[in-house]
Amino acid sequence: LEGFPSGKPIGVYQLLWQSYLSSSSSNEVDPHYLDPILLLNKKIVTETGKHYGNVSWVGLNSKYFLMAFLPHHTFSTAVAEKDERQLVVGFEFLENSPSFSQTIGIYAGPKENAALKQVDASLEKVIDYGWVSFMAGPLLWFLHYLYRLTGNYGMAIILLTILIKIIFFPLSHKSFKS
Repeated sequence: LEGFPSGKPIGVYQLLWQSYLSSSSSNEVDPHYLDPILLLNKKIVTETGKHYGNVSWVGLNSKYFLMAFLPHHTFSTAVAEKDERQLVVGFEFLENSPSFSQTIGIYAGPKENAALKQVDASLEKVIDYGWVSFMAGPLLWFLHYLYRLTGNYGMAIILLTILIKIIFFPLSHKSFKS
């Protein structure tokens, strides 16, 4: 065979995580909340298709949970495909690449800051706070701080609410006055 250094073709391998999305029962959780997600060149990508670059991890993302492949070294190709019946994410690599023999970890759990940070700091990017993300991070940190002080999330929420009311009192007072 011509063009191949060893005289044989190089195999292309894929490591895939597949989830079937068909739901036959009406009392099952809607499976369409499951989406592909990957960290490509240090940015979150949710589009399907083949992605080329520095792929740090790939996963299946739902509203509250994440399942992800976490390689020790970056891959150069990620696969993310979704149709009405199944969702497939994973890595693609050549037989002679360094990725062929590397260890890959798996995270399957809640999208909770502390748990994600403990596994890999870049996993925290999967939590989407929406357009209020500039406020949500500090407020969440302060809520956890109040919880550590009180030992009760109910009290922590009440204290945080009171603090926010005090901070915005001048604006509220001016609004009531006008």
